[in-house]
Amino acid sequence: MTKATIIDPARMGASFVVENEPELAVFSSLSYWPSSTRAELAAIFIALLTAPSHACITIHTDSLCAIQVLNKDNHTHTRHWLKTTNVSWISKITTVIKEKSLNVSYVKVKGHSDNLYNDLADALAKEGGEQKDLSIDNNSVYNNNHLTFFPFYFHIPIEQKLRKFMGSLFQAHICSEWTLLKSINKDIISNDIDWKATWTLLKNLTGF
Repeated sequence: MTKATIIDPARMGASFVVENEPELAVFSSLSYWPSSTRAELAAIFIALLTAPSHACITIHTDSLCAIQVLNKDNHTHTRHWLKTTNVSWISKITTVIKEKSLNVSYVKVKGHSDNLYNDLADALAKEGGEQKDLSIDNNSVYNNNHLTFFPFYFHIPIEQKLRKFMGSLFQAHICSEWTLLKSINKDIISNDIDWKATWTLLKNLTGF
């Protein structure tokens, strides 16, 4: 049973519990790109990482998104990988399955259904998210036949769709340059501006 939780915008928790053997459990924390699906993929990865080679593994998770993305079979071209969210964790999972010759199946379970192991994994994920010295974050990226390079922003792997990330980065740069214009800089007080509404309006202006 795997479980994930978002503690705050900067930290998530991930855990797994072996059914019928609750003493066999692991939890960890991770940061960057807050997403329940990303944290769930990390939980699945650490579960598979501890599994013996050539084993048949059944992963129970309440994340349908994680199951769907892992069951997709269209990652056959670099373009598909770069257009996929959480590609680093997906690549790690597919790599460990291949290297350990695992037979893995995923089962969707209902969240918050008073399931003993689900509740235990949930508590461990929350505990893991609070830990700062038990982080699974690292700069290692598992490349594959279709992804021979991986984009980073400084030391952080880009887990968003690359085009979306670049768009957000350029938008932030344009916003920063605009706020530094002498003609308006002295009149701007960040707390007095609804930036979402402002940019929605400015996007409709030609040349902006």
